Amino acid sequence: MARPTLVGTYLMVESLGDERSFHEDALGLEPTQVGDDNVEYATKDTRLRLQKAYEAETLADFEMIPPVPSHERGDDVVVILSFDDLDEAVEHVRGALENGTPGEVLTEPRSTPWGDRIALVRSPSGYVYGLR
Repeated sequence: MARPTLVGTYLMVESLGDERSFHEDALGLEPTQVGDDNVEYATKDTRLRLQKAYEAETLADFEMIPPVPSHERGDDVVVILSFDDLDEAVEHVRGALENGTPGEVLTEPRSTPWGDRIALVRSPSGYVYGLR
């Protein structure tokens, strides 16, 4: 079997408005597609889509359960975004947050035991992003 290609990641969110503010103002992503209940961003190698959470009945049709509340979500999966300058990216996020964009910086840039240098930020819906 041929190796698959990751073409996108879809995250269900509570507030599309708050999430758009975080992803666009803090992370600097530009939307490539905007719908009534979703927005999609293209990165260098894949797509990231924010989807307003579906109704429980719709999810049940696909054998899925509704997302957990934002304070319980995010720590099990970390979405990694790579920037040319990590320190500059974190300062950009911090500036956006200081100007009212919802979200939070969890850790400052630091070296990891596996050889990366990362910082962690959390979106309004509770998703954790590793910036490197």
